[in-house]
Amino acid sequence: MPPITLNLFKNIIGVVLFAITLPIVGQALFIDLPISDYAIIILSGVIGMTVGDTLFLAALNRMGASVWAIVSSLYSPLVIVMAYFFLGERFSWPAIAGITIIVGAIVLASARRDEFGHLDKNCLVGILLGILSLLLMAIGIIMMKPVLDRTPLWWAIQVRLIGSAVSLLFLVLLSKRRWFLLKAMLPHRNWRFILPGSILGPYLALGCWIAGFKYTLAGKAAILNQMNVIFIFFFAWLFLKEPLTWRKSLGLVLALLGASLVILY
Repeated sequence: MPPITLNLFKNIIGVVLFAITLPIVGQALFIDLPISDYAIIILSGVIGMTVGDTLFLAALNRMGASVWAIVSSLYSPLVIVMAYFFLGERFSWPAIAGITIIVGAIVLASARRDEFGHLDKNCLVGILLGILSLLLMAIGIIMMKPVLDRTPLWWAIQVRLIGSAVSLLFLVLLSKRRWFLLKAMLPHRNWRFILPGSILGPYLALGCWIAGFKYTLAGKAAILNQMNVIFIFFFAWLFLKEPLTWRKSLGLVLALLGASLVILY
């Protein structure tokens, strides 16, 4: 399934589920807030979910989940750096040391070779796309943090999702492959994978993720999110049968060490 189609599909599922959730939790979609608050939340969704998530899915196709687990450890340092410059949160030398170690882990993981003994260029492209997606996700969540602190949680999530879904649909309709991309969303056997994933991701996980950023410092929330490094690595081996090579394992250890140093910031 093309990354942009998969992203649109999962966001539409998220919009539908949050449309059901909002009345249950007593929140409305349209509330009396400055238009600038709506604009910031929507722009955050376009940057972090429309572009960031699409690049993430494209990266995942090229590098595999276990390598992504190592690359994703760069997420919390990126959020912390952004929070330092834009939100005034603290930043220290242990965090810089942690970021350096994480970069080293990514370099180690990227040194994968193909069947001819050459560096796997497809994996390298995936890593670059993945780093760019992480940067955009960090920018997206940091820019909405001030608005998130003073607005209802579920409202903010739904507006962000709607902004992303509408912009993705607009991009799909502009594409010359629009019918192919839209046809890929029709019911088929792969729905047994993407439907549960869309419920777990844009609904349950996204809700918890944004709640974490609302109720604590952005840097702290990003560090807690770094637990996904362990989960992805394990599930990639268990369900996707991706091999646990010494290079990946060492990269994971270094990534966790770097993330632990970042905690000391």
